[in-house]
Amino acid sequence: MKTAIYCKDKSEKKTFEKQLGKLIEIQIHEIDPNYVFVFGGDGTFLDAFNHYGYRPVYIPINTGNLGFFSSWNINEINKLNFDIPNNHIEEFSLLEISYQLNNQEHIVYSVNEITMIDPLYTQSLNIYLNGQLLEEYKGSGICISSPAGSTGFNKSLGGALIDKNLAVMQLTKLAPLSNIKYQSFDNPIVVDKNTVITIESRKKSSLNSVLTYDRSILDAQSISKFNVKVSLHKVKILVDQKDDFWNRLRKAFL
Repeated sequence: MKTAIYCKDKSEKKTFEKQLGKLIEIQIHEIDPNYVFVFGGDGTFLDAFNHYGYRPVYIPINTGNLGFFSSWNINEINKLNFDIPNNHIEEFSLLEISYQLNNQEHIVYSVNEITMIDPLYTQSLNIYLNGQLLEEYKGSGICISSPAGSTGFNKSLGGALIDKNLAVMQLTKLAPLSNIKYQSFDNPIVVDKNTVITIESRKKSSLNSVLTYDRSILDAQSISKFNVKVSLHKVKILVDQKDDFWNRLRKAFL
Protein backbone atom coordinates (compact mmCIF):
# COMPACT_ATOMS: atom_id res chain seq x y z
CA MET A 1 0.00 0.00 0.00
CA LYS A 2 1.29 3.45 -0.94
CA THR A 3 1.68 5.17 2.41
CA ALA A 4 2.88 8.47 3.82
CA ILE A 5 3.64 9.30 7.44
CA TYR A 6 2.94 12.80 8.73
CA CYS A 7 3.95 14.11 12.15
CA LYS A 8 4.81 17.45 13.72
CA ASP A 9 8.26 16.42 14.90
CA LYS A 10 10.07 15.29 11.78
CA SER A 11 12.79 13.67 13.88
CA GLU A 12 10.23 11.09 15.09
CA LYS A 13 9.15 10.09 11.60
CA LYS A 14 11.61 7.20 11.27
CA THR A 15 10.55 5.89 14.69
CA PHE A 16 6.89 5.80 13.66
CA GLU A 17 7.85 4.21 10.33
CA LYS A 18 9.66 1.39 12.16
CA GLN A 19 6.68 0.84 14.47
CA LEU A 20 4.33 0.51 11.52
CA GLY A 21 6.77 -1.67 9.61
CA LYS A 22 6.55 -4.29 12.36
CA LEU A 23 2.76 -4.43 12.02
CA ILE A 24 2.03 -4.00 8.32
CA GLU A 25 3.79 -4.01 4.99
CA ILE A 26 4.02 -0.41 3.87
CA GLN A 27 5.53 1.35 0.88
CA ILE A 28 6.48 4.94 1.66
CA HIS A 29 5.20 7.19 -1.10
CA GLU A 30 5.27 10.86 -0.10
CA ILE A 31 4.04 12.32 -3.38
CA ASP A 32 0.77 10.51 -4.07
CA PRO A 33 -0.11 8.17 -1.18
CA ASN A 34 -3.30 6.14 -0.86
CA TYR A 35 -3.08 6.25 2.95
CA VAL A 36 -1.60 8.83 5.31
CA PHE A 37 -0.78 7.88 8.90
CA VAL A 38 -0.97 11.03 11.04
CA PHE A 39 0.84 10.95 14.38
CA GLY A 40 -0.25 13.83 16.61
CA GLY A 41 -3.46 15.60 17.51
CA ASP A 42 -6.25 17.25 15.54
CA GLY A 43 -4.03 20.18 14.57
CA THR A 44 -1.49 17.83 13.01
CA PHE A 45 -4.29 16.11 11.12
CA LEU A 46 -5.45 19.46 9.69
CA ASP A 47 -1.87 20.22 8.64
CA ALA A 48 -1.66 16.81 6.96
CA PHE A 49 -4.87 17.47 5.04
CA ASN A 50 -3.58 20.86 3.94
CA HIS A 51 -0.48 19.07 2.62
CA TYR A 52 -2.04 16.03 0.91
CA GLY A 53 -5.61 17.13 0.15
CA TYR A 54 -8.79 15.07 -0.04
CA ARG A 55 -7.59 12.10 -2.15
CA PRO A 56 -5.93 9.78 0.43
CA VAL A 57 -7.51 8.00 3.39
CA TYR A 58 -6.21 9.41 6.68
CA ILE A 59 -5.39 7.23 9.68
CA PRO A 60 -4.89 9.55 12.69
CA ILE A 61 -2.96 8.10 15.65
CA ASN A 62 -3.28 10.37 18.68
CA THR A 63 -0.02 11.04 20.53
CA GLY A 64 -1.45 13.67 22.89
CA ASN A 65 -4.40 14.12 25.20
CA LEU A 66 -7.17 15.05 22.78
CA GLY A 67 -7.79 13.75 19.30
CA PHE A 68 -11.36 14.12 18.08
CA PHE A 69 -10.56 12.76 14.62
CA SER A 70 -8.65 9.76 15.98
CA SER A 71 -9.96 6.45 17.29
CA TRP A 72 -6.54 5.21 18.38
CA ASN A 73 -3.88 6.33 20.84
CA ILE A 74 -0.17 5.77 20.23
CA ASN A 75 -0.14 3.29 23.14
CA GLU A 76 -2.86 1.25 21.41
CA ILE A 77 -1.26 1.05 17.99
CA ASN A 78 -0.95 -2.73 18.24
CA LYS A 79 -4.75 -2.94 18.54
CA LEU A 80 -5.34 -1.20 15.22
CA ASN A 81 -6.99 -3.47 12.69
CA PHE A 82 -4.58 -3.23 9.79
CA ASP A 83 -6.93 -4.87 7.32
CA ILE A 84 -7.13 -1.31 6.02
CA PRO A 85 -9.23 -1.71 2.85
CA ASN A 86 -11.95 -3.54 4.81
CA ASN A 87 -11.99 -1.23 7.80
CA HIS A 88 -14.49 1.50 8.61
CA ILE A 89 -13.99 4.82 6.80
CA GLU A 90 -15.88 7.92 7.88
CA GLU A 91 -16.39 10.70 5.37
CA PHE A 92 -16.78 14.37 6.28
CA SER A 93 -18.07 17.10 3.97
CA LEU A 94 -15.50 19.75 3.13
CA LEU A 95 -15.93 23.46 2.60
CA GLU A 96 -14.90 24.75 -0.82
CA ILE A 97 -13.65 28.35 -0.67
CA SER A 98 -13.14 30.38 -3.85
CA TYR A 99 -11.75 33.89 -4.28
CA GLN A 100 -10.03 36.18 -6.76
CA LEU A 101 -6.41 37.17 -6.18
CA ASN A 102 -4.12 38.85 -8.71
CA ASN A 103 -6.80 38.40 -11.39
CA GLN A 104 -6.80 34.64 -10.88
CA GLU A 105 -9.43 32.33 -9.41
CA HIS A 106 -8.24 30.33 -6.42
CA ILE A 107 -9.92 27.40 -4.66
CA VAL A 108 -8.96 25.92 -1.28
CA TYR A 109 -10.64 23.28 0.86
CA SER A 110 -11.30 23.32 4.58
CA VAL A 111 -12.07 20.46 6.96
CA ASN A 112 -13.30 22.64 9.82
CA GLU A 113 -14.04 26.28 9.06
CA ILE A 114 -13.19 29.58 7.47
CA THR A 115 -13.12 32.69 9.67
CA MET A 116 -12.75 36.42 9.10
CA ILE A 117 -12.00 38.32 12.29
CA ASP A 118 -10.92 41.85 13.14
CA PRO A 119 -9.66 41.94 16.75
CA LEU A 120 -9.46 45.76 16.85
CA TYR A 121 -12.22 47.35 14.79
CA THR A 122 -15.80 46.58 13.81
CA GLN A 123 -16.03 44.77 10.50
CA SER A 124 -18.54 45.84 7.89
CA LEU A 125 -19.54 42.91 5.68
CA ASN A 126 -22.26 42.09 3.17
CA ILE A 127 -23.53 38.52 3.56
CA TYR A 128 -25.18 36.93 0.52
CA LEU A 129 -26.97 33.59 0.11
CA ASN A 130 -26.96 32.46 -3.53
CA GLY A 131 -26.29 36.02 -4.62
CA GLN A 132 -29.15 37.53 -2.61
CA LEU A 133 -28.23 39.98 0.14
CA LEU A 134 -29.09 38.53 3.55
CA GLU A 135 -27.80 41.37 5.68
CA GLU A 136 -25.29 44.17 6.06
CA TYR A 137 -23.36 42.83 9.02
CA LYS A 138 -21.33 44.77 11.55
CA GLY A 139 -19.38 42.97 14.24
CA SER A 140 -16.08 41.34 15.13
CA GLY A 141 -16.22 38.62 12.53
CA ILE A 142 -17.81 35.52 11.07
CA CYS A 143 -17.17 31.77 11.15
CA ILE A 144 -18.45 29.38 8.48
CA SER A 145 -18.06 25.78 9.58
CA SER A 146 -18.57 22.27 8.21
CA PRO A 147 -20.26 19.51 10.26
CA ALA A 148 -16.81 18.43 11.50
CA GLY A 149 -15.93 22.04 12.27
CA SER A 150 -19.18 22.54 14.17
CA THR A 151 -17.44 20.83 17.10
CA GLY A 152 -14.52 23.29 17.08
CA PHE A 153 -14.40 27.09 17.03
CA ASN A 154 -18.08 27.19 16.06
CA LYS A 155 -18.97 25.37 19.29
CA SER A 156 -17.09 27.99 21.31
CA LEU A 157 -19.18 30.69 19.61
CA GLY A 158 -22.42 29.02 20.70
CA GLY A 159 -23.11 27.36 17.36
CA ALA A 160 -24.97 24.07 16.96
CA LEU A 161 -23.32 20.65 16.75
CA ILE A 162 -24.10 19.19 13.33
CA ASP A 163 -24.30 15.49 12.47
CA LYS A 164 -21.45 14.51 10.15
CA ASN A 165 -23.86 12.87 7.68
CA LEU A 166 -25.52 16.19 6.82
CA ALA A 167 -24.13 18.02 3.78
CA VAL A 168 -24.58 21.48 5.27
CA MET A 169 -22.55 24.42 6.54
CA GLN A 170 -23.14 26.82 9.39
CA LEU A 171 -22.64 30.59 9.60
CA THR A 172 -21.95 31.89 13.11
CA LYS A 173 -21.07 35.47 14.05
CA LEU A 174 -18.68 36.98 16.55
CA ALA A 175 -20.14 39.77 18.68
CA PRO A 176 -22.58 41.19 16.10
CA LEU A 177 -23.78 44.74 16.69
CA SER A 178 -27.47 44.81 17.53
CA ASN A 179 -28.95 48.17 18.47
CA ILE A 180 -31.43 50.75 17.23
CA LYS A 181 -29.21 51.54 14.24
CA TYR A 182 -27.77 48.12 13.34
CA GLN A 183 -29.68 44.83 13.37
CA SER A 184 -28.34 41.34 12.78
CA PHE A 185 -29.43 37.72 12.83
CA ASP A 186 -27.89 36.75 16.15
CA ASN A 187 -28.54 33.03 15.76
CA PRO A 188 -26.35 30.66 13.75
CA ILE A 189 -27.63 30.00 10.22
CA VAL A 190 -27.47 26.50 8.69
CA VAL A 191 -27.71 26.14 4.91
CA ASP A 192 -27.71 23.12 2.61
CA LYS A 193 -25.31 21.89 -0.05
CA ASN A 194 -27.03 23.89 -2.79
CA THR A 195 -26.34 27.24 -1.11
CA VAL A 196 -23.35 29.49 -1.73
CA ILE A 197 -22.43 31.93 1.03
CA THR A 198 -20.66 35.06 -0.19
CA ILE A 199 -18.85 37.38 2.18
CA GLU A 200 -17.95 40.83 0.84
CA SER A 201 -16.08 43.50 2.75
CA ARG A 202 -17.75 46.93 2.61
CA LYS A 203 -14.60 48.72 3.76
CA LYS A 204 -11.78 49.46 1.34
CA SER A 205 -9.23 48.93 4.10
CA SER A 206 -9.16 45.79 6.26
CA LEU A 207 -5.65 46.09 7.60
CA ASN A 208 -6.52 44.40 10.88
CA SER A 209 -8.70 41.58 9.49
CA VAL A 210 -7.43 38.02 9.74
CA LEU A 211 -8.80 35.54 7.19
CA THR A 212 -8.16 31.88 7.97
CA TYR A 213 -9.23 28.41 6.90
CA ASP A 214 -8.37 25.60 9.31
CA ARG A 215 -4.77 26.44 10.30
CA SER A 216 -3.89 28.45 7.19
CA ILE A 217 -4.01 32.22 6.62
CA LEU A 218 -5.20 34.03 3.49
CA ASP A 219 -4.36 37.59 2.46
CA ALA A 220 -7.35 39.46 3.92
CA GLN A 221 -6.06 42.79 2.64
CA SER A 222 -6.14 41.59 -0.99
CA ILE A 223 -9.32 39.49 -0.88
CA SER A 224 -12.41 41.68 -0.69
CA LYS A 225 -14.89 38.90 -1.46
CA PHE A 226 -14.99 35.12 -1.17
CA ASN A 227 -17.52 32.33 -1.73
CA VAL A 228 -18.07 29.25 0.41
CA LYS A 229 -20.05 26.13 -0.44
CA VAL A 230 -20.24 22.47 0.52
CA SER A 231 -17.72 20.68 -1.67
CA LEU A 232 -18.48 17.56 -3.69
CA HIS A 233 -15.22 16.22 -2.26
CA LYS A 234 -14.98 14.70 1.21
CA VAL A 235 -12.16 13.91 3.59
CA LYS A 236 -11.90 10.19 4.39
CA ILE A 237 -10.76 9.04 7.83
CA LEU A 238 -10.19 5.49 9.04
CA VAL A 239 -11.79 4.94 12.45
CA ASP A 240 -12.73 2.12 14.77
CA GLN A 241 -16.24 1.05 13.77
CA LYS A 242 -17.24 0.98 17.45
CA ASP A 243 -15.94 4.50 17.98
CA ASP A 244 -18.35 6.60 15.97
CA PHE A 245 -18.63 10.39 15.58
CA TRP A 246 -20.84 11.00 18.62
CA ASN A 247 -18.87 8.66 20.85
CA ARG A 248 -15.63 10.49 20.02
CA LEU A 249 -17.42 13.79 20.63
CA ARG A 250 -18.60 12.63 24.03
CA LYS A 251 -15.09 11.48 25.01
CA ALA A 252 -13.61 14.79 23.85
CA PHE A 253 -15.96 17.10 25.71
CA LEU A 254 -17.76 15.28 28.54
